[in-house]
Amino acid sequence: AGGWGVIVALLLIFVFFLWSVLPLFQGATIENRANYPINGTGETLLLSLDEYNAIGLRITDSGQIGFFAAKDGKSLLAVNIPASLASVSVLDEQQALSLASKDGRVWLGQPKYLQTHNENTENKAKVTSRIMPEWIWENEGQPLSLNQHIRLMTARQNDEKLVIVGSNESQAASLFFYNKTANEITEEKTLAFAKKIILTLDFSPDFILLDQNLERLYIANKNGEVYLYKINDEENIVGQK
Repeated sequence: AGGWGVIVALLLIFVFFLWSVLPLFQGATIENRANYPINGTGETLLLSLDEYNAIGLRITDSGQIGFFAAKDGKSLLAVNIPASLASVSVLDEQQALSLASKDGRVWLGQPKYLQTHNENTENKAKVTSRIMPEWIWENEGQPLSLNQHIRLMTARQNDEKLVIVGSNESQAASLFFYNKTANEITEEKTLAFAKKIILTLDFSPDFILLDQNLERLYIANKNGEVYLYKINDEENIVGQK
């Protein structure tokens, strides 16, 4: 009897493993779990989810920053910028954002997601979690003025500086360098304009990309033409096509 028990146990284990790996040999399927309109007007410039896949963020060209519940689209928080936006760019790994208006103003800000835990007073073992969004402005909410029309923009930053690259309808791109200074007491950092450099191109750019180390700049068009610039030395920017 004991021998048959061992055999049955091994068979059950084999069936369990077979049941576990069987989905790997089947085709993948996608199920539509929710379908809803998102509040706000204008063309979407950025659409993202938080790390918990619970809250969505949408930024439109009408200057609306809207947070919504991913499960049903319910509006959670709305922030408005008094300008028409041309471009939105991710600044760093902390997901700080730059938002450029068509008239050449750039706002800096960052979405934050606060997770709270509420304990049930009647049932101590039952704890509910809730995630709420928040929008944090940088530079005290004041925009940086580039003093030029913006059609296309990208930006990146590190602990020491911020670099913005913008282009309008002309065959050129402008680099704006800002230095960061930290307050010794509050440790808050302020931006100070350092330099503007104009790069002359032989085409109107459609794509601009800055690497995260602020060393290389890529400017390209839809025809596959690409300029590569080394910008780590502001005094000696070298480019090639």
